[in-house]
Amino acid sequence: MTASSNSSKADRLLTARAVRERAEAVFEAAQAGSLAHVAVDLGKLPEVVARTVAAIETGYPDFQIPPFGCWRAFEAGGHDRWSALAGARGFDTPEAFLRAAADLAILSHVLSVPVRDGWALNDAMTGETFSGREGLAVGVLSMFAAGSFSADPADPLRADAHALIRLEEDEIAWGLQLDRNRDGEMILSVTELLRRLGEATGLRPDLFEVDGATRPGYVVDRFFADSANAPVELTALLEALLDGLSPMWQGGAQLDDVTLGDAWHHSTLLQDLDAPGIVPFHLPAQEMAYALVEPFAWVGVEVAGLDGLTGLANLEHAALFLDTGVLTFKGAPDAEPDGPAALDLAIELRALTIALIDRLATTLRQELDAPEGALPLTCIMEGGTIPAGREVLLKNGEFYRKIARILAAGGVNWLPFGA
Repeated sequence: MTASSNSSKADRLLTARAVRERAEAVFEAAQAGSLAHVAVDLGKLPEVVARTVAAIETGYPDFQIPPFGCWRAFEAGGHDRWSALAGARGFDTPEAFLRAAADLAILSHVLSVPVRDGWALNDAMTGETFSGREGLAVGVLSMFAAGSFSADPADPLRADAHALIRLEEDEIAWGLQLDRNRDGEMILSVTELLRRLGEATGLRPDLFEVDGATRPGYVVDRFFADSANAPVELTALLEALLDGLSPMWQGGAQLDDVTLGDAWHHSTLLQDLDAPGIVPFHLPAQEMAYALVEPFAWVGVEVAGLDGLTGLANLEHAALFLDTGVLTFKGAPDAEPDGPAALDLAIELRALTIALIDRLATTLRQELDAPEGALPLTCIMEGGTIPAGREVLLKNGEFYRKIARILAAGGVNWLPFGA
């Protein structure tokens, strides 16, 4: 086998299509009863649909649901911080605005990391205190506004590769209001993630460099330039992010020297396929791609093919399907496997959530008499499944910390817990 053939196989795995196809293969194995760790009961899917509808009706009674992404978290407490910040900056061109928004979206989803119980961040702008994902988002936005990620003092609202690589732990601790004694592991993890983001962008000038400057947000440039002739395809945007940033997410599968990011080897499944046993999820990159839909819309650019991406294989979705009994663990209820069994369990659980979200979306649209274009997957997640899953996490904290531990044992350590 040549290196080029392996590279071609790697390229195929760095796509949303591969995520969906391999999740479907795991689902078929579940239907046949051949999974070792997780079982599926589709008869209980209507309960998930009902909870999803209830969450949408609570959060978006007019059904005007925005796409999934970091932008709602930046509005914690009802304050549109990004609009205020961008308005005060007064960008000269739509392209400059789009680059800054892309920098911020990528940073925010890179830093979607677990936080300890009890951590909270005080928002200096409003005096309010936020925890979980909202606290992280407000902290990242505050650091962005302060120029913590910029290499140009005259232009703070940017993320430069050189600045990211040189970030110090003390600056992270200050910006995210972390305690050096209690949050030492998180401070180190965040610093390393941001440095790897800087390194990954620096290694791909074809994707991230313009006029000698290197920024993750420059990934939008060619799509913006081409948008005069055709809409931006979301799958193409995802593939550009995966092409450039997959080396950031370490510990997963590789083909030759190609790091596949959030993709993992199952010990027994999918052995009859190319790249046998590898199941990709690409959660962080898909989050980033979804989060770029709104910035493109804000500059008048249409993003097409929203359902070309998949549902997110995250903790909220796993919690929702487990709590309703659509998914159940096989074996002793208190058992927490380790080693290869833990990784296999994590892969099965995450792959099944992806396949089930597609089925939920189909059923939901039928129930609401809504065509796919009117209720795309990204809006179903933002308005329905993710808030429903967060509600489960908040009500059943200890059990779902167990799930988080199982996923972490399977190498998946970037799934934040809590709302």
